[in-house]
Amino acid sequence: MRKFISILLITAGVLVFLYPLYTRVHSWYWQQRLLAAWEEETARREDPVESPAVEEEEGDFSPDPAWADLPLLGIITIEKIDARLPILPDTREKYLRVGVGHLPETALPGEPGNCVLTGHRSYTRGRIFNRLDEVEIGDEIVVETRENKYTYRVTDVFIVEPGDPAILEYDEGEEVVTLVTCHPIYVASHRLIVRGTLEKPK
Repeated sequence: MRKFISILLITAGVLVFLYPLYTRVHSWYWQQRLLAAWEEETARREDPVESPAVEEEEGDFSPDPAWADLPLLGIITIEKIDARLPILPDTREKYLRVGVGHLPETALPGEPGNCVLTGHRSYTRGRIFNRLDEVEIGDEIVVETRENKYTYRVTDVFIVEPGDPAILEYDEGEEVVTLVTCHPIYVASHRLIVRGTLEKPK
């Protein structure tokens, strides 16, 4: 009996140790699947010389039947921190496990207003925005949608308490993106905010 309990405790310890690794691998796997599917769809849009039968058979964009309800809004790229992540349509936990979530009541990318995108920042839930604290004023945030590619220039980096309305604020006529993640890492007592302003074509 004592031997059985020892084995059980060791097994439990190993599982606890492996869980963060599993969640990181899961997050990475689905990020790659979603990004690959997005690139494939983009290539089809840019090169319409495709067989109509293939298009009809494939139907709407979906990387896998298990994720058929994931209508991706786009892709966010922050070169400064080597981040390229799928943007998903809201902030439910299922989506935040594998990408960045768009806060539904805020503007869409490229629209007038404040487009708020949120992401996790803990090892147990992937490395989505883990390096967001390295982003500085002047850095670029690029958001690709099916309609266009938008470049935002970082203008503000600040820390607030959870629920602070500053996350949603913007001046009338502004076109901004606001990235939100937990801070500091592991503790998550506050929110790290990175805000960028849309650059107009010259």
